[in-house]
Amino acid sequence: TTDNNGIAVPSVQIALGSRSWSVGSTYYYFYSQTMTSDAGGNYSIALLAYNSYSITITPPNGSLFVPASLSGYSVTTDKSQNIILSKSIPEFQLSVTILGTGNGSINTNPVGLNCTGGTCGWFFDQNTFVTMYVAPATGSTFSEWGGSCSGTDICQVNMSDNIVLTATFSQLPYVKVLTTTPGYYGALQTACNNAPDDITLLSRGIMFEEDVTIQHPVVMKGGFDSNFIDRSSNTIMKGSLIITTGGRLVVDRLVIQAPPL
Repeated sequence: TTDNNGIAVPSVQIALGSRSWSVGSTYYYFYSQTMTSDAGGNYSIALLAYNSYSITITPPNGSLFVPASLSGYSVTTDKSQNIILSKSIPEFQLSVTILGTGNGSINTNPVGLNCTGGTCGWFFDQNTFVTMYVAPATGSTFSEWGGSCSGTDICQVNMSDNIVLTATFSQLPYVKVLTTTPGYYGALQTACNNAPDDITLLSRGIMFEEDVTIQHPVVMKGGFDSNFIDRSSNTIMKGSLIITTGGRLVVDRLVIQAPPL
């Protein structure tokens, strides 16, 4: 951008949450606000989601600020340095709810939605094709989409209307806790956290790459098959093991490998 004498002035950097971009980007969900430059002559502000808004800018050294062209907006500048941006492309909301016994995250391309639990939403321009990517947490697996997508493949939607999705994650049955009603967990630490004192944990004969902290008495038996009946191997835990005051661990067929330095 330049002033009325054709001299370059600092770029306007607009920030929303942890993301920031310059004027001229395609993502705009902002409201009216006033900005002044910092000591370095840079502008920054956090803005919210509305269809139209205005930004009041105080240029350095009395220069006249000339706004950049914005895709999807009409741009006008008045004599008081108000830059008025009016949204000309409709927006629709993508809503995702994470369900199930497991954990994980959902991210989108184009960048926008980043959901790690509960219900999350983001607005996209009309007819934008949005692709959802899943990332199961340790000890969890992605089970299925619900709503506008189904199955377990990559979900892509066209934002021609508001879209509602569910994403279900399930805990992998790697550890069995022998309570009255057995519990199944995908990680040793999660199983330990949910096991009452002196209860036995049966773990599959696989490798768990995690750090474990024992804070109460636990019995851990490893090397089981997928049905937790036969034992033909060991359980390997690759990570650090910490037993705190009040913690006690009795093990059978558990091999602990120190993490690399």
